[in-house]
Amino acid sequence: DSIHGTQVLSVLAAFDPGHMIGVAPHAEYLLATTEDTKNELPIDEDRWIAGLEWADSLGADIVNTSVGWNEFEDGSGYTYTDLDGRSALSTIAAEIAIARGIVVVVAAGNEAAATWHYVTVPADGPNVIAVGAVGLKRPIIASFSSRGPTADGRIKPDVVAPGVSIIVVSAAVSLEEYTRNHGTSFAAPLVSGVAALLKQVHPKWSPNEISSALKTTAHDLGESGPDTTYGWGLVNALAASGLCASVPERSVAFSPFPNPLSFKDGR
Repeated sequence: DSIHGTQVLSVLAAFDPGHMIGVAPHAEYLLATTEDTKNELPIDEDRWIAGLEWADSLGADIVNTSVGWNEFEDGSGYTYTDLDGRSALSTIAAEIAIARGIVVVVAAGNEAAATWHYVTVPADGPNVIAVGAVGLKRPIIASFSSRGPTADGRIKPDVVAPGVSIIVVSAAVSLEEYTRNHGTSFAAPLVSGVAALLKQVHPKWSPNEISSALKTTAHDLGESGPDTTYGWGLVNALAASGLCASVPERSVAFSPFPNPLSFKDGR
């Protein structure tokens, strides 16, 4: 129906040594198709909630959500005042999931240059980890990456990660196995993968402890301190883990390993 979900999955789970390795290739995955890409209707949000309940029933620790909603094709939807963390159906469901022990990571949205401008639901959830997108070579906010604040004045997104020209599986009938794509949809799984690694290092950490570790160790960008463009900053997986490991001064791996990687054309 769409290659979007496959590409998001590849950022997390790809394992093709010498070409592409995702953030958490050895994690176990549950795959839920909830979107009908032929149209955008409220039932998509209902199906997402059903998928979240299904994941909970099977013991999921982390849910990556590279979708979001504001306006539907039938004229219904949400207004900015609904971005209060307690009004949207998917936001309510996400907060229930978090209370039940699931880390919920959500793409902030690609609405910054549109009339809407702000994050989409369920990224407005108080305990949801909303992820914005920055460039790879230069961690500058992407022009499309949705901004905060929420309607009740909270900072969103929470953190940012690379989301411009990210290597993903092609998932198309072509000669190329891999391609590049951009969007907060691809920044979110980078953070979800880091959350999986943190869960491996600290299996007893709660969703809020994982969120706090990601935010308090992020590299501050933009204005000093948390802001409504970059949140708490660029995720730093090693710092968030608390592990004492040496980082090599340079990588000897061949492009495009690992993911993400720097551009050859300098963009």
